[in-house]
Amino acid sequence: MRASPIRIVTAAIAVAGLAAGAQAGPRAVVELFTSQGCPSCPPADALLTKLARDPDLIALSLPVDYFDQPGLKEKLSRHAFTERQEAYADARGDDDLYTPQAIVNGREQAFGSERQEIEDAAAATASSLRVPIEIVRGPDGIVVTVGAAASKGSAQGKVVLLPYVAARDVAVGRGARHKMTFTNVVGDIRILGAWTGAPMSQTVPADALKDYDGVAVLLQQGSVAKPGAILGAASATLR
Repeated sequence: MRASPIRIVTAAIAVAGLAAGAQAGPRAVVELFTSQGCPSCPPADALLTKLARDPDLIALSLPVDYFDQPGLKEKLSRHAFTERQEAYADARGDDDLYTPQAIVNGREQAFGSERQEIEDAAAATASSLRVPIEIVRGPDGIVVTVGAAASKGSAQGKVVLLPYVAARDVAVGRGARHKMTFTNVVGDIRILGAWTGAPMSQTVPADALKDYDGVAVLLQQGSVAKPGAILGAASATLR
């Protein structure tokens, strides 16, 4: 890691004249709740791989654990992802829990293999991503800087760090003869702090990210128990 800081992603932090309501980062964050035990998921996983190539999207895989069986735990699944999917449903006030389910900008759901549904959800919610976020890598880790709210007292939220592995191939099926590729596989969900509308910065030490290829940072309304709209987002590669 170089001694001088390297700017990885700049989401217009320094643009003081950013108009209120203007989009300050990606047009959408797509969280795909998926599983290697889900027969309908491979097309959604393949679509997410394509979406991840779009620089205006942050596309993430969050493998859930409710397909796990005694003694047969899926390699990538995390109970925290199941809890996040359940929290989204609770916040919406419905019982829509399934795989492959895509949550777009923390607000809309779409069937994970239906690109048009995801694009429609992104278009419907893109205006919420107004707060600029910057990720800068230095010798000791990354510094996450979140900008100010468009108006005082207009919003509050949590700064959420989602470190990810760029790609994982997992053998599935009888005899493990087939492979599924999962893209931007999230490894953890970490709350970096609360945001009250004022600019803030938080440092994440390099040692905490040594096993990952990249990070996504979300500024999200609500709480861990009831996540809401995503107000800003940025991502950065670490390798």
